[in-house]
Amino acid sequence: MQHIGVVLAGGLSSRMGQDKANLSWHQHTLLQHMQQCLQESLCQQVLTSRNHSQGIADRFKNKGPLGGIDAVLQQLPEQCFLTILPVDMPLLDSASLIHLQTISANNRQTVCYQQSFLPCVIVVNNALRSYIEQQLSRAGNYSINAMLDFANYQAISHPDPSRLGNANTPQQWCAVINTAANTMKTI
Repeated sequence: MQHIGVVLAGGLSSRMGQDKANLSWHQHTLLQHMQQCLQESLCQQVLTSRNHSQGIADRFKNKGPLGGIDAVLQQLPEQCFLTILPVDMPLLDSASLIHLQTISANNRQTVCYQQSFLPCVIVVNNALRSYIEQQLSRAGNYSINAMLDFANYQAISHPDPSRLGNANTPQQWCAVINTAANTMKTI
Protein backbone atom coordinates (compact mmCIF):
# COMPACT_ATOMS: atom_id res chain seq x y z
CA MET A 1 0.00 0.00 0.00
CA GLN A 2 1.15 3.49 -0.85
CA HIS A 3 2.31 5.98 1.80
CA ILE A 4 1.09 9.54 1.33
CA GLY A 5 1.81 12.43 3.67
CA VAL A 6 0.00 15.64 4.45
CA VAL A 7 1.04 18.74 6.37
CA LEU A 8 -1.93 20.38 8.09
CA ALA A 9 -1.34 24.10 7.55
CA GLY A 10 -4.84 25.47 7.09
CA GLY A 11 -5.43 27.04 10.47
CA LEU A 12 -5.79 30.72 11.25
CA SER A 13 -2.72 30.83 13.54
CA SER A 14 -4.66 33.27 15.71
CA ARG A 15 -2.78 32.37 18.92
CA MET A 16 0.56 32.88 17.14
CA GLY A 17 -0.48 36.24 15.68
CA GLN A 18 0.98 35.34 12.28
CA ASP A 19 0.83 32.43 9.84
CA LYS A 20 2.81 29.61 11.48
CA ALA A 21 3.50 28.03 8.10
CA ASN A 22 5.60 31.07 7.13
CA LEU A 23 7.76 31.17 10.27
CA SER A 24 11.47 30.84 9.54
CA TRP A 25 13.09 27.56 10.60
CA HIS A 26 16.67 26.70 9.62
CA GLN A 27 16.68 28.80 6.42
CA HIS A 28 13.26 27.51 5.29
CA THR A 29 9.68 28.22 6.18
CA LEU A 30 8.16 25.95 8.78
CA LEU A 31 5.86 24.56 6.07
CA GLN A 32 8.85 23.67 3.86
CA HIS A 33 10.59 22.05 6.82
CA MET A 34 7.58 19.86 7.63
CA GLN A 35 7.14 18.91 3.96
CA GLN A 36 10.79 17.89 3.86
CA CYS A 37 10.31 15.78 6.99
CA LEU A 38 7.56 13.86 5.16
CA GLN A 39 9.65 13.60 1.97
CA GLU A 40 12.45 12.00 3.98
CA SER A 41 10.04 9.41 5.42
CA LEU A 42 8.32 6.54 3.58
CA CYS A 43 5.92 8.89 1.76
CA GLN A 44 5.85 8.65 -2.02
CA GLN A 45 3.70 11.79 -2.24
CA VAL A 46 3.41 14.84 0.03
CA LEU A 47 0.32 17.06 0.10
CA THR A 48 -0.54 20.23 1.98
CA SER A 49 -3.87 21.03 3.59
CA ARG A 50 -4.05 24.80 3.30
CA ASN A 51 -6.97 27.11 2.65
CA HIS A 52 -4.84 29.45 0.59
CA SER A 53 -1.75 29.42 -1.61
CA GLN A 54 -1.09 26.05 -3.20
CA GLY A 55 -2.88 23.70 -0.88
CA ILE A 56 -5.95 21.53 -0.67
CA ALA A 57 -8.77 23.71 0.69
CA ASP A 58 -11.28 22.45 3.24
CA ARG A 59 -14.72 21.39 2.03
CA PHE A 60 -16.13 22.12 5.47
CA LYS A 61 -14.88 25.50 6.68
CA ASN A 62 -13.81 26.29 10.24
CA LYS A 63 -13.85 22.68 11.46
CA GLY A 64 -10.20 22.51 12.51
CA PRO A 65 -7.73 19.81 11.52
CA LEU A 66 -10.51 17.30 10.82
CA GLY A 67 -11.76 19.57 8.02
CA GLY A 68 -8.32 19.51 6.44
CA ILE A 69 -8.06 15.74 6.77
CA ASP A 70 -11.47 15.35 5.12
CA ALA A 71 -10.47 17.44 2.12
CA VAL A 72 -7.27 15.45 1.64
CA LEU A 73 -9.07 12.11 1.95
CA GLN A 74 -11.24 13.10 -1.02
CA GLN A 75 -8.05 13.12 -3.15
CA LEU A 76 -6.76 9.68 -2.10
CA PRO A 77 -7.33 6.12 -3.22
CA GLU A 78 -8.83 3.63 -0.79
CA GLN A 79 -6.39 1.41 1.07
CA CYS A 80 -3.38 3.67 1.35
CA PHE A 81 -1.60 5.00 4.42
CA LEU A 82 -1.86 8.71 5.20
CA THR A 83 0.75 10.25 7.49
CA ILE A 84 -0.73 13.39 9.04
CA LEU A 85 1.66 16.01 10.35
CA PRO A 86 0.84 19.42 11.85
CA VAL A 87 2.80 22.40 10.54
CA ASP A 88 3.67 23.54 14.07
CA MET A 89 5.84 20.63 15.28
CA PRO A 90 9.34 21.66 14.11
CA LEU A 91 11.37 19.36 16.36
CA LEU A 92 9.80 16.25 14.85
CA ASP A 93 12.12 14.25 12.61
CA SER A 94 11.64 11.82 9.75
CA ALA A 95 12.86 8.90 11.91
CA SER A 96 9.83 9.45 14.18
CA LEU A 97 7.55 9.32 11.15
CA ILE A 98 9.24 6.23 9.70
CA HIS A 99 8.74 4.46 13.03
CA LEU A 100 4.99 5.20 12.94
CA GLN A 101 4.72 4.31 9.25
CA THR A 102 6.49 0.98 9.69
CA ILE A 103 4.28 -0.09 12.59
CA SER A 104 1.16 1.03 10.73
CA ALA A 105 2.17 -0.88 7.58
CA ASN A 106 3.18 -4.03 9.47
CA ASN A 107 -0.09 -4.11 11.44
CA ARG A 108 -2.31 -2.42 8.81
CA GLN A 109 -3.55 -0.24 11.63
CA THR A 110 -3.85 3.44 12.45
CA VAL A 111 -0.99 4.50 14.76
CA CYS A 112 0.01 7.58 16.76
CA TYR A 113 2.30 8.37 19.68
CA GLN A 114 0.93 8.11 23.22
CA GLN A 115 2.14 11.61 23.98
CA SER A 116 0.33 13.29 21.04
CA PHE A 117 -2.44 12.39 18.60
CA LEU A 118 -0.44 14.09 15.83
CA PRO A 119 1.55 13.00 13.97
CA CYS A 120 -0.38 9.88 13.11
CA VAL A 121 -0.66 7.37 10.29
CA ILE A 122 -4.17 6.38 9.29
CA VAL A 123 -5.37 3.60 7.04
CA VAL A 124 -7.55 5.26 4.40
CA ASN A 125 -10.84 3.53 3.72
CA ASN A 126 -14.42 4.47 2.88
CA ALA A 127 -15.67 3.82 6.43
CA LEU A 128 -13.26 6.44 7.80
CA ARG A 129 -14.18 8.90 5.04
CA SER A 130 -17.88 8.47 5.86
CA TYR A 131 -17.30 8.85 9.60
CA ILE A 132 -15.38 12.12 9.14
CA GLU A 133 -17.93 13.52 6.69
CA GLN A 134 -20.77 12.71 9.11
CA GLN A 135 -18.96 14.47 11.96
CA LEU A 136 -18.26 17.56 9.85
CA SER A 137 -21.68 17.83 8.21
CA ARG A 138 -23.45 18.07 11.55
CA ALA A 139 -22.47 19.31 14.98
CA GLY A 140 -20.32 16.24 15.50
CA ASN A 141 -17.03 15.59 17.24
CA TYR A 142 -14.27 17.35 15.29
CA SER A 143 -11.43 16.00 17.40
CA ILE A 144 -8.49 14.01 16.08
CA ASN A 145 -8.87 11.77 19.13
CA ALA A 146 -12.43 10.79 18.12
CA MET A 147 -11.24 10.02 14.57
CA LEU A 148 -8.45 7.83 15.92
CA ASP A 149 -10.90 6.07 18.26
CA PHE A 150 -13.16 5.33 15.29
CA ALA A 151 -10.16 3.93 13.38
CA ASN A 152 -9.26 1.68 16.34
CA TYR A 153 -5.79 3.17 16.68
CA GLN A 154 -2.70 1.86 18.39
CA ALA A 155 -0.70 4.29 20.55
CA ILE A 156 3.03 3.75 20.90
CA SER A 157 5.63 5.51 23.03
CA HIS A 158 8.04 8.04 21.55
CA PRO A 159 11.58 7.76 22.98
CA ASP A 160 11.98 11.56 23.05
CA PRO A 161 8.61 13.22 23.75
CA SER A 162 10.18 16.70 23.49
CA ARG A 163 10.15 16.21 19.70
CA LEU A 164 6.34 16.22 19.81
CA GLY A 165 5.93 19.75 21.13
CA ASN A 166 3.66 22.17 19.28
CA ALA A 167 4.36 25.85 18.77
CA ASN A 168 0.94 27.55 18.86
CA THR A 169 1.89 30.78 20.64
CA PRO A 170 4.89 33.12 20.54
CA GLN A 171 5.94 31.77 23.95
CA GLN A 172 5.82 28.16 22.72
CA TRP A 173 7.74 29.19 19.59
CA CYS A 174 10.50 30.69 21.77
CA ALA A 175 10.59 27.50 23.85
CA VAL A 176 10.98 25.39 20.68
CA ILE A 177 13.81 27.63 19.46
CA ASN A 178 15.54 27.33 22.86
CA THR A 179 15.11 23.53 22.88
CA ALA A 180 16.61 23.33 19.40
CA ALA A 181 19.54 25.57 20.41
CA ASN A 182 20.22 23.52 23.55
CA THR A 183 20.08 20.29 21.54
CA MET A 184 22.66 21.66 19.10
CA LYS A 185 24.98 22.59 22.00
CA THR A 186 25.02 19.01 23.29
CA ILE A 187 25.89 17.48 19.91
